[in-house]
Amino acid sequence: MKAIGLFAVLCAVLVGTAHAQWQDDFSDGDFSANPTWLGNTNVYSVNNGVLELDNPAPDTQTPNMSSIYTESAFSSLNNCEWRFSIDHGFDGSASNQSRVYLLSNNPATSFSGIGSSGVVGYYLLFGEANSADVIRFYYDDGASVALLASGTTSLVGSFHASVRVRRSAAAEWTLEADFSGGQDYSLEAAFIENTLASSAYFGVINKYTSSNANNFAFDNFYAGEIEVDTTPPSVLSATPISLNAIDVLFSEVVNSTTATNSSNYSIANIGAALSATIDANNGALVHLTTPAFLANTMYTLGVQQVSDMSGNTMPLPNLIEFNYFAPIAAQY
Repeated sequence: MKAIGLFAVLCAVLVGTAHAQWQDDFSDGDFSANPTWLGNTNVYSVNNGVLELDNPAPDTQTPNMSSIYTESAFSSLNNCEWRFSIDHGFDGSASNQSRVYLLSNNPATSFSGIGSSGVVGYYLLFGEANSADVIRFYYDDGASVALLASGTTSLVGSFHASVRVRRSAAAEWTLEADFSGGQDYSLEAAFIENTLASSAYFGVINKYTSSNANNFAFDNFYAGEIEVDTTPPSVLSATPISLNAIDVLFSEVVNSTTATNSSNYSIANIGAALSATIDANNGALVHLTTPAFLANTMYTLGVQQVSDMSGNTMPLPNLIEFNYFAPIAAQY
């Protein structure tokens, strides 16, 4: 969505810096500004804050190809980061795949077979014609392509993933992904590559058969300077759900090991939580089971030692009050 940013590049907006940071989470409902996306814009749309391919009249005989791109000007790639989320609702193949050009000297709009897009840049490939389908990192020299690195997690079948790519000042690259769609990134590949040192564009090319003309989605693009999170999580709310259950909402996605440690949660005059689980759809929401509450009573929940995905741990316990009101059956 327009400020988390799937995926994409880092850059600082200061006079004289080498990076021109941008991001897009599509929360404004379009892709016409901030930044402006160009290409086959007639077959893309924003739905519920997500950029989706939506080709109403695909060719039914041969694979289709659509692209969308934006300016991404970096005079240096030192300490840069690219982030985005990607959703493929199908099993990848040579006819159904995505290329995400992290950087290129010109807009990347099409390619033939497994060849070049006619631009000089780096791209990630999602989907290929074999059972060993993984994320692959390629160099495109404008005439041919070269594989530089391959991930480890299988992409066979449909998938939803958050992807992060980083390049250090020493040209050390890391490719990371979270296949739950969150921000708990795991390393897929690491390598050294210094052929290219600047960028002009970022773009996506989708190749697809008619049956998959609306099965591609992207979100949370970021391109710019490597972001370092130094702020620990905090508790926003504590909401009793039943006689012995309470939902705790944090300010950000929390680390599963610390957030599911029930001893990190205690309720005055009742004791520690009995169990803690992270919500399947919201990594900032934790469900607690507790000893039974007394009806119509004010309680204070204490939360401590919970960390975020960057390892920042709450320095002091967070205390938050809540009331449990027993439901009253209707009288007829």
